[in-house]
Amino acid sequence: ALRRRISEGGSWRVRVSLAGTGMWLDRHGRTENAGTEPDVTDLLTRTDSSFGRLTHIRIPGELPGAEPFWRHGPRIPGGDQPEWW
Repeated sequence: ALRRRISEGGSWRVRVSLAGTGMWLDRHGRTENAGTEPDVTDLLTRTDSSFGRLTHIRIPGELPGAEPFWRHGPRIPGGDQPEWW
């Protein structure tokens, strides 16, 4: 384990983190498309909020007859009455 840590760097915790994933992807080199922005318009939706209309990524996944959705967008902190459901 120590030999692997010396040769690969970091620890097993780093390798399973987001930073570790980034380092793993970076080690695999760049492609000719590097630097171009992918088209993600089909993944976006718009929601009204206390801050105005927001564009954000849709909730992933679907269930037949139960499409996921947000009832409302983010609210201004302290704008809601405290209550138990």
